[in-house]
Amino acid sequence: MESTTYFQEFKILEDSFSKMLRTIEEKDLRLQDLAYNDPLTQLFSRTYLIEFLIPNLNSKSHPYTILYIDLDNFSKLNDTFGHDFGDLVLVDFTDKIKNIFQDDVIVRLGGDEFIIITYEEEIETIKTKFADLNEILINPIIIKDVSIFVSFSAGLSNFPEDGSNFFEILKYADL
Repeated sequence: MESTTYFQEFKILEDSFSKMLRTIEEKDLRLQDLAYNDPLTQLFSRTYLIEFLIPNLNSKSHPYTILYIDLDNFSKLNDTFGHDFGDLVLVDFTDKIKNIFQDDVIVRLGGDEFIIITYEEEIETIKTKFADLNEILINPIIIKDVSIFVSFSAGLSNFPEDGSNFFEILKYADL
């Protein structure tokens, strides 16, 4: 009779440990998601860039291009309309980037700065995508019945032509 009791106690302990382990794993996945994905735009975050993309890019010799995009006068937009409004503009802008650069890696560096990493080797294709983005932004973004014209500054740089590692390529794209 007592061996059955020990077995039942073991089973209860095993079930409890299994439940705790599942809870820890779920929370770990949630923390990882928060760290590696920007919660506002659902793009990759700076942490993901640093921990995964850069080591991968620096370890390979495959050519790539970095496109650096910075929204113009975004702080004035936040000051005028508020950060919640600015967030809606960022989400709309991000959706436009995602539609154009579908096959590329898009990272929100923070605030109004984005980088796109593309393995597209044809510079004309990249220029066409930039032109498509410019064309879309000729029309205003409408948020809460307010029309906002968004412009951006952008640059691009290529590996290995413009530098020997990610940070050099990023620096030249930012310039």
